[in-house]
Amino acid sequence: MTVDDEKGVATTRVYDPYGRMQHVIADSAGVSAGTRNNQTSYAYDALDRLTSTTMPGGGTTSYAYDTLGRMNSQHYPDADAATLYKYDDLGRVRFSQDARQRAEGTGATRKITYTVYDDFGRVTRVGEAVGNFTSLDPERSYPFENDASSWRSRMTYDGGDAVADSDPVTGGSNYAQGRLTKIEENTDADAAAEVVHEYAYDHLGNVRVKQVSNEGLTGAKTAVYDHDLTGRVTRLVYPDGAQARYAYDGAGRLSRVGDARGMTLAEYTHTAAGNIATHIVGQGAGDTTADGVVTGTYAYNPREWVTDLNYADTFRSTLTYDLAGNVTRQVYSHGGAASKTADYAYDALYRITDFDVTGGTSRDYTYDRSGNLTSMVTGNSRLTYNYSGTSTPNRLDSTTGAGGQTYAYNPNGWMTARGDASLTYDYRGLTTGVGLAAYLMDPDRRRVKKTVGTAKTYYLRGPGGSVLAEYSGQSLSAKYIYTGSKRIARIAGDSASYYLADHLGSTRSLVDDEGAVTAAYDYWPYGKVLASSGSGSTHFRFTGHERDAESGLDYMLARSYAYDVGRFLRPDPIQDEYPGISPYAYAANNPLKYVDPDGMIIELASNLKPEQRARLQGYLDNLHKSQTGKFIYDEVHGSDVIFTIGFDEDIAEGKGGSADIIFNEEETERNPLTNLVTKASVSRGQLSIAEQRILGSPGDTIEGILGHEIFHAFQAIDDPARYKNLKEKAKRENLDLDQQELEIDAYIIQGIIESELERQQRKEEESREGG
Repeated sequence: MTVDDEKGVATTRVYDPYGRMQHVIADSAGVSAGTRNNQTSYAYDALDRLTSTTMPGGGTTSYAYDTLGRMNSQHYPDADAATLYKYDDLGRVRFSQDARQRAEGTGATRKITYTVYDDFGRVTRVGEAVGNFTSLDPERSYPFENDASSWRSRMTYDGGDAVADSDPVTGGSNYAQGRLTKIEENTDADAAAEVVHEYAYDHLGNVRVKQVSNEGLTGAKTAVYDHDLTGRVTRLVYPDGAQARYAYDGAGRLSRVGDARGMTLAEYTHTAAGNIATHIVGQGAGDTTADGVVTGTYAYNPREWVTDLNYADTFRSTLTYDLAGNVTRQVYSHGGAASKTADYAYDALYRITDFDVTGGTSRDYTYDRSGNLTSMVTGNSRLTYNYSGTSTPNRLDSTTGAGGQTYAYNPNGWMTARGDASLTYDYRGLTTGVGLAAYLMDPDRRRVKKTVGTAKTYYLRGPGGSVLAEYSGQSLSAKYIYTGSKRIARIAGDSASYYLADHLGSTRSLVDDEGAVTAAYDYWPYGKVLASSGSGSTHFRFTGHERDAESGLDYMLARSYAYDVGRFLRPDPIQDEYPGISPYAYAANNPLKYVDPDGMIIELASNLKPEQRARLQGYLDNLHKSQTGKFIYDEVHGSDVIFTIGFDEDIAEGKGGSADIIFNEEETERNPLTNLVTKASVSRGQLSIAEQRILGSPGDTIEGILGHEIFHAFQAIDDPARYKNLKEKAKRENLDLDQQELEIDAYIIQGIIESELERQQRKEEESREGG
């Protein structure tokens, strides 16, 4: 079957006689020689289980199974060996061993990862110890599991300690029953935890209090949340007592952010479609009318893509798109300076190939068939990328030319040397050191401490993972204010700085509380700063992620990103979901259209906070993020089965929450459990498949939540066996899976998802035609 997209680029899917997808061939009509017949292939065993996927460039991921059909071996193309798994009688992963652990010793001296559960099937402890993986029995307990020095994460449920026993603010009930109340992280060989998170809840299950103890930082730091009856955050109290207060309009959209003194930090109005129409920034000194220090206006095309962001006399960006939603031109200006025009070109796989900007600045990019960059040419200067070869095809060995350097990797394919700088990781693959810098990670896989020489920076993060406060040594140096996942202000003492971002969420201007521009930034496509000005600065730059001056890397949560070469330093932890794209590639090599919010999920670029309608439209556009995904949008219109994406108002507001993917809306109303395909919830800033909802601070988006789960549903349609494998993968990652969901027959999914938005749009069109 062949489908042409909006620009006429053809993608062909080939099925075997049993209806299983064998090949996805991108650019099958041959728009250009470099992308023609870019093929991703799949193989299966006699029981219809996926046994391998092969990338266009030749790298293969292989899967093997035990006698009960559980995946017990998974070998990625850039790992030296497979990751192995052992399950208990309830199908839960008890032990695993990756290529790095296996290479560090022999037999019983090799390391393994273990997981311990309570009687309710909840994870209570995860650790790394020395053990003979081959001889381990998942139904037995071993002394190393109780070794005080081997545990890494430890969870407590249902109360049992100071914060869990009662709400530390009100003294009332913590509503802890059945909920996670404490989680600890141990990063070294002693028995003590370096980071402790404790939680209190309100009667609706919202996180009311998050209390954090961080090694080296004196005293526990607490963030307190108030919610309205719909679960929306109405107030956030910072550790120093300062407050952020959130107000909503009659349609439930965020309309104002202020503080306890009545000062306005941001005001918003919205279009009929729910997109932001105006953003009033701050409140000038002595200004009681709250007309702001800067006012931004937004404009959109009929597909709700932003076309004009105009912060008067401060920063402006106008965008032009092709039919597939790729940005082809950006005209931008800072203050009274002359505007500049940046033009962008793409190949048939929509990977950026050319960038030209006013003044003669230009850069060209080339790629191999799997999406690895092979050259970057800037004017007369060429940087050439050199790769390992067929055994580990996506590992970058070296770059040659101006600024070239060499790289080294561990057996998992995690980069361990970048030029003269060495890199270290924890057992989860999180970066813990680069050169002389050291980083401490918390139980939510987020950085909470940075040490560079004698300087120490501590971070307090909210339940959604956003940085709420920074401490320089023992002193509070800054607090941050958010709307959704968007950082809008930095408060230091009595002074405020406001972030003005482009459509990617990249910081383009900083303004002070008088409206004066203190810093301005422009970027190359992959994030390196092209030009900057002003006496101020911020370390939150490209797509809003933290830029580490000490390493020249961007901290993108799950992974570190090298913006100078446009690649991540280790493979994507969820690379199974993007089998046709290099696991080191950034944003499918289309950095003007997509962002990577957490180092794992490709997400449609947006700095907006739209309502349900616009968020769903944004997700449908995002489905073009890979060769396979290009089919989804087109097939929605031809499907006989109507699917609904159900989600609550909290996700619509970008504050976290839960989302269901269901089929047959009427049947679901009668019997919702049997029609639940999968459910995603935000728990402490991480995605889980679960029924329990835990709301956090503003900081989560529907694209990230639904994107992760809808792609699973799409894969289930093509290959139900693959879907079962994905559920096994979720179990291995200790996600809280509801057993009823595990028993659902994946074959019930008979078509492609059609959102409520599509029906709503058709009804509107019919109404207009009838009127």
